[in-house]
Amino acid sequence: MRTVLFCLWVMIPGAMAGTVDVHPVADMTTTPTGAATATAYVEICHRPAHGHPDTRGSMIFDLSGHTGWTAESAILNLDVFYQSGCGLPTSFNTWAAAEEWDETWSGSHLLHGSDNWGMFTFSGTAWYQLDITDLVNAWLSGSVPNHGLVFQAVDSNQAEHRFYSNNAVDPEVRPFLSITFPESFTQMTWTGIKSSF
Repeated sequence: MRTVLFCLWVMIPGAMAGTVDVHPVADMTTTPTGAATATAYVEICHRPAHGHPDTRGSMIFDLSGHTGWTAESAILNLDVFYQSGCGLPTSFNTWAAAEEWDETWSGSHLLHGSDNWGMFTFSGTAWYQLDITDLVNAWLSGSVPNHGLVFQAVDSNQAEHRFYSNNAVDPEVRPFLSITFPESFTQMTWTGIKSSF
């Protein structure tokens, strides 16, 4: 009589936190009067006197592989490489985009929700870390449709700031969302499972 052994692999929640870095699938700059532009950078500004009427940035991440999970933290990392010579900061609100889009977008600004998911400020050139944990968890839970986010300057006296986009030639400067989950998954063999009883 032949004995057949089966090796069963299962996914079991572990105790260690796990962090994943997710890059945008699209990002762009929009203005009230012209078509969107998807270039090597995204711009945020509202300084009409200098030819920058309400210039907004948008980006979207594919989080479908983590639907239903809950993030411990979600930090958006942006490499701001340009500030206009006026020296002013740029403070901006973060909105959830309310319509589907991609980098071929031909309209002006995206529609967005009314909930402000965070106000942040760029002041000089550097890597910036923006905590958007609440918005990411809203996307993951399905309470807010994931159409990405929109950055809008808070008033009309903002410096022009640019950060590298996902289209930047150098991959080291591209934006990324670093998500930490409170539980990771580890693989265990059937032997390991039996020995745990």
